Amino acid sequence: MNDFAFAESELITWLASYPKSGSTWVRILIDAYRTNGHVDINDLQTGYGDSSAAYTRIVSAIPLQNLTIYGQWLLRPAALLAAMSCLQAPRILKTHYANVIAEGMPAFIPRQLTQRAIYVFRDPRSIITSLAAWYDTDNAEAVKVLGSENFNIKAQTDGLTTTQHINSWSRHVRSWMNTKAFPVLLVSYEDMLEDTDRELERIVRFLGMDYDEMRVRRAVKAAELSKLRKAEINTGFREFREQRQQKQFFGKGGTRWQDEVEPELIAQVEADHREMMLEFNYLEEEDGIHQRRGV
Repeated sequence: MNDFAFAESELITWLASYPKSGSTWVRILIDAYRTNGHVDINDLQTGYGDSSAAYTRIVSAIPLQNLTIYGQWLLRPAALLAAMSCLQAPRILKTHYANVIAEGMPAFIPRQLTQRAIYVFRDPRSIITSLAAWYDTDNAEAVKVLGSENFNIKAQTDGLTTTQHINSWSRHVRSWMNTKAFPVLLVSYEDMLEDTDRELERIVRFLGMDYDEMRVRRAVKAAELSKLRKAEINTGFREFREQRQQKQFFGKGGTRWQDEVEPELIAQVEADHREMMLEFNYLEEEDGIHQRRGV
């Protein structure tokens, strides 16, 4: 029995990733599987974000705008308890937090509230242009962000801003893949592109859901990136429009860094994150040839 006396099935399943790595796509795939192929990007029932100000507001005795970043982080465990009370099992929460303890704060991912996690990762070279576009900056600045141990992101909901601790790409990935406190399923974005059916089956089985091959096929068809882009153009994606007024969330996807990122910046990312990239076969040990995982 855990410290809070919850049943195992009542605990949180984290859907975690470094930003722009594909966790929202995975979230939509899970939702499409649960609904047998129905996708409404503005009415998703799976994987609410843990950055919602609503959860912190429930447990805060003072207005959120008066809380410092440390005040928010101190309240996070209580806010997660509030979130759990609002969600139906399985309680899937989407997060970009690194799985660390920062500056004496409570753990961002409390072991006592966690059942398991799905961690989605992506070649950092493919993240460069997505980060740059999302933050209205250039590729060089995005490369700096990927290597920054002080990287935090701010999320705005209901007109209020919360701050999430991210860390560098390498440290973020390592914080999740090395955890021993609960089971973690590693899912690569590149494998999702290569065989979405296979990866969704892995996820469904990991979540303990009844597996149905036809439901997987319908879910994958319904959650094709081209359809998600079209849906966003037609109806918008309300969860993210408030944060980035003129941005489209669903991009082209794929792995096009070879054509879109300057060679010197690719070299910088490979130097900054060489150890983790080698571990995931994003680089070859013997000669450093640029190669995508799985090729």
